[in-house]
Amino acid sequence: MMKDYSNLTIEEIDRLIEENDKKLKNIWDTDDGNSWEKYKAKCKPYWDDNESLYIAKSMKETPKMRPLEEWEKECLMTIEEFKECCEYGSITEDDGSGKYAMENEVSDIDASPIAFVEGRIIPRFTHVCWYNK
Repeated sequence: MMKDYSNLTIEEIDRLIEENDKKLKNIWDTDDGNSWEKYKAKCKPYWDDNESLYIAKSMKETPKMRPLEEWEKECLMTIEEFKECCEYGSITEDDGSGKYAMENEVSDIDASPIAFVEGRIIPRFTHVCWYNK
């Protein structure tokens, strides 16, 4: 389950991301050739926490928008369609990647299926551009 950091300022979020990144670097620097599974188990809490922090940050920042390219129009889904696909498991974190969008523009903000399942959706957007769907 993702943590909710929506009450923090961008500066506080950045500080927590920096702290997590230092902990991850320390794990990397002190890993003595353990298996990937052991390494992943050590890192996972910080990876998960950073994902929650990045989502909270993206909800506060002003997104950069650009026009949709012609091929991206095939990847466009309404927020409702995307949320339904996430809830039913037909779109997962491992299924591709996505960006929040409007009908004719795409943002630089990642759309996380986990966040959609948990109901943490940036309300100012109407669509998601999901790549590899």
